[in-house]
Amino acid sequence: MNTKQINAANADELMEQREQSQACLGYAESRQKKTEGQKIMQLYETAFPEDEQIPWDDLMRLVGEMPLDFTAHYDGEAFVGFTIVYPRKSFNWFWYFAVREELRGKGFSQQILTQLIVRYKGQPFALDMESTTQVCDNPRTVARLCGSPSDNQQHDKERAGT
Repeated sequence: MNTKQINAANADELMEQREQSQACLGYAESRQKKTEGQKIMQLYETAFPEDEQIPWDDLMRLVGEMPLDFTAHYDGEAFVGFTIVYPRKSFNWFWYFAVREELRGKGFSQQILTQLIVRYKGQPFALDMESTTQVCDNPRTVARLCGSPSDNQQHDKERAGT
């Protein structure tokens, strides 16, 4: 899986793409081919309840002001999802984690989570996610991800055939 960091420099690009998108909402051709930033923003705005979202413009401002690890994830050239981790001295807060709806249940969440575990190996982390009792469109994934790290390691071993 390929990744691309979102940082202060390209966050400005994402803001500009949003403004262009809003200015062109009436034109069908502007909706046919979405830019990378529009795909990320659309996933952000549809994957999380509105009361759990930081307004997009404020989030892009925070990307420039805080040490956020904002990463877009790709399968080849195809956008899969994104993660935002807030690294802290005492722990890393896995703040936002989203995979495109049509790709859920295909193992991408597990691949991304495994990459995060490897990246932050040896450092405590908190993954902020839905409760297993909350109604959602991916209850099996949520239940599996709520397991212990050893459960995730066992799942990885089963996938690798070991």
